[in-house]
Amino acid sequence: MMRHVLDDTRAMEELFIERDIPTMLELNPGNHFAQTDLRMARGIHWILTH
Repeated sequence: MMRHVLDDTRAMEELFIERDIPTMLELNPGNHFAQTDLRMARGIHWILTH
């Protein structure tokens, strides 16, 4: 199941783009637990500025 996560995430990004929904996909090195505070802050900043 997990091997399809990136493909599924990219498919959702394409769906959002097709529907003119503002989106940004950023891939970061590491796993889900690497730099969570920085990644969350970047995500919140993007939401508030777009």
